Amino acid sequence: MNTHNFAGTKKVSRGGNSMCRMFLMRLILCISLLIPLTAGLSVSAAPDPALITLDGYLLTSCCYFGKTGSPASHGRGCLKMPTCAHTGYGIAVLNNQGEYDFYFFDGTFYPAAAGEPAATGAQALARAIVETSTKSNHIAIQISGTLSGATRAQTNHDGTLGGNYAEINIASIQEASAITPVSGDLTGYVIDEDCFTGNTNPGADSIMCLRMGSCAASGYGIAVLQADGTYSFAYFDGTFSTTSGTPATGGQLQTAALLSGTLTENHVTIHVTGQYTGEKIKNTTGTNNNTLYPVFSLSALSEVITPTAAPTNVPTTTPTAVPSPEPTAVPTAVPSVISVVAGAAVTVTPGPTAAPTPTPTVTPTPTSTPTAKPAAIISETTKTGEKQTQSSLIAGVLLTAASVSTVVVLLNRRKRSGTI
Repeated sequence: MNTHNFAGTKKVSRGGNSMCRMFLMRLILCISLLIPLTAGLSVSAAPDPALITLDGYLLTSCCYFGKTGSPASHGRGCLKMPTCAHTGYGIAVLNNQGEYDFYFFDGTFYPAAAGEPAATGAQALARAIVETSTKSNHIAIQISGTLSGATRAQTNHDGTLGGNYAEINIASIQEASAITPVSGDLTGYVIDEDCFTGNTNPGADSIMCLRMGSCAASGYGIAVLQADGTYSFAYFDGTFSTTSGTPATGGQLQTAALLSGTLTENHVTIHVTGQYTGEKIKNTTGTNNNTLYPVFSLSALSEVITPTAAPTNVPTTTPTAVPSPEPTAVPTAVPSVISVVAGAAVTVTPGPTAAPTPTPTVTPTPTSTPTAKPAAIISETTKTGEKQTQSSLIAGVLLTAASVSTVVVLLNRRKRSGTI
């Protein structure tokens, strides 16, 4: 550190080696703070494509019918047909609505006729599973791969193009024994399939209708309100009862028992937990509308009782408010009047009891005579107060004068000493 004297005062200049050391230390500190930040940025800058694992049913795009189809029951014979295979193999994955989402596999589609290019990539791997599987339907598979970012167009049975579906680059594919069910927690109206189809207000179905044998034979299930204001329907598991007397089983039997015991007339609301099995079935009796609906396997079923707060409050609040003033006010006033009248009727001498009341009211007149004394006292107090005020003013003036004189003396002393 260099030191220099200026006009007898020592000054310090920071420079030379000390300045270099200080700058170097600051640079090292900045770098140490930046290293963790840049390391974090380098990790998240180029993420690898996410590898996903899915299980579902092997399907060709022409046989994917969305809500109107059942990939689980799709047959191996159809999967082997060259014309179906030529529309592209893919996987139908069960979602949380009990329906299926479709994904294409990568690779060249299987040839529809001789002389066309052979299948490649995952299309060829899927074809190998179709050829070797021993199942006639429910051909479950498990895959792992990455979404390519591309889509492929579906080809329908009549040769027209359908929807566009995402393509997966397959890393591995193998046949599985079954697919994984999807758990569900649902609240909605209990209803049979006959009364649900075409019904925009399923909750209005009456308990009498729900208990009918023909309705039960079409299959009980749950109607769940969707975001768009419509209702979805899912069958409960088990065997449907029949009008000929065949009893229900599983979830169908549980539902029938609930309906037989409920006191609710309509809008029978239920809460269920369980899982979508992946199966989709249709009503085979009654109207037989051929509409497929998902199957929901029940773990628990309970009725949700809607609180009837409005009806119960009206009778409880109104009666308590109206009768309370009349019994409390009228009975208490009437007995007092009756007791007074009865006393006057029985006793003739109660008249003198009213005479003594004026005597106490006449005697208070002497209280007006002492009013002259407070005036004299007030005048004396006023004079005393005036004297005290005058004394205070005189004392204040003397104190101010003493303070001024003190200031003057101090100023004179400073002038003599030369400080002013």
